[in-house]
Amino acid sequence: MLKKIFFVQWENWRVGKMNKRLFICADRNFPRGDAGSNRILFMAKALQEKGWKVIVISTGKRNKQDYNKEKDEYMYDGITYYNITFPDNKIKRIFEHYFLLGNMFISAMKDKFSCSNEDKILLYTSNLSFSEKLVKYAGKEKIGIACDIVEWHQPFQFEGADKSWIYRKTMYPMYHKFFYKVAPSTKNIIAISNCLKEHFVGEGCNTIVVPIYVDIDKRKKLVFSSDEEYVNLIYPGNPYKKDDFESMVGSLMCLSEGERKRIKLHLTGASLASYKASAPGCEDIIDKYIEQGVIIYHSWMEYTELMDLYEHVDFALLPRPINLTTQANFPSKVPEMMNKGIPVIMNRVGDISEYLSNNVDAILYDGEGAEKCASALRRVLGMTANEKNQIKRNAYDSAAEKFDYHLCGLQLDEFFSKLQR
Repeated sequence: MLKKIFFVQWENWRVGKMNKRLFICADRNFPRGDAGSNRILFMAKALQEKGWKVIVISTGKRNKQDYNKEKDEYMYDGITYYNITFPDNKIKRIFEHYFLLGNMFISAMKDKFSCSNEDKILLYTSNLSFSEKLVKYAGKEKIGIACDIVEWHQPFQFEGADKSWIYRKTMYPMYHKFFYKVAPSTKNIIAISNCLKEHFVGEGCNTIVVPIYVDIDKRKKLVFSSDEEYVNLIYPGNPYKKDDFESMVGSLMCLSEGERKRIKLHLTGASLASYKASAPGCEDIIDKYIEQGVIIYHSWMEYTELMDLYEHVDFALLPRPINLTTQANFPSKVPEMMNKGIPVIMNRVGDISEYLSNNVDAILYDGEGAEKCASALRRVLGMTANEKNQIKRNAYDSAAEKFDYHLCGLQLDEFFSKLQR
């Protein structure tokens, strides 16, 4: 017990000496989650390299293998985290998440970590009640607070037959209030794109752009080997409304039979039903292409199987509709694929052209729709194996040059050091 008390006192002294401590408050799974979880992790690691003590408070599971008994805290990849737990009862869990979550996070910061006005807070959320309480708490305690904004949602994203009436009627108004009122009230914004930056600068906010980053330290050296005749494509993930899966299928339909026979489009990360639902009217075509081997659907894959598939893929196919949502977003799949030596085929939307170069480390095209996407596919069908290998090598190198998380450390350090209270 005395050892534990001594360690806590020493840690508090060390943090106080550094005078640089940041709480990242996120209502999502951490550390093992989705692209958002990775974004939090890489920003935290970049800041810790600049001398910050970063503590992530989130709503994921507390993993036993991450528990450090001596420090009495959970750590993942060098980052301290503390996850809020919820009751098993579904009704209670929903109630706590939407109405009590802010209070639970504040209690954790105060009681577990002795949060003070020397600390900083970063919100990663669009939860209205949660964000309102954290912003109010920060204002009362004179703690610098910022929001990390990665989306600019539109009403259509909250609609659909799969959504309940209550969800459709309440979720967008709550998101609208968060985006247009609560987030700007922090006066400090980390934006994932220049589109979002321009909006929040217009609201009088101190704003920086931080795109998606990856960890290049853990990647292995690749040997690039493409087939001379066939082009292996992949679409990894769920066909959300930000991606244009309908144009992917349509682009295959635009090709001649001879061209189509040289294409293999691998689908992984979602159910076949989800893909079909994202391309209404094309269900029979998808089945036909699967039967012909043009589309290869992969159900659940072990990690080693997925990594093996990546080694045999030439390009990731990522067409997107052009709207405010996609202009404001930056697809996490882009740097993730490039970090595995897989260049993307996609249209110029949002900030893509600021990071990627056509025919160098990506295949880019203007506009949207199946015909435009098909034209891009014809370009890669005309490439030799050496040309495909070169663009794959360029994409792999560009991931390190443009999306290595170490690159954002100085920018984030300056941002939080000057954070307004």
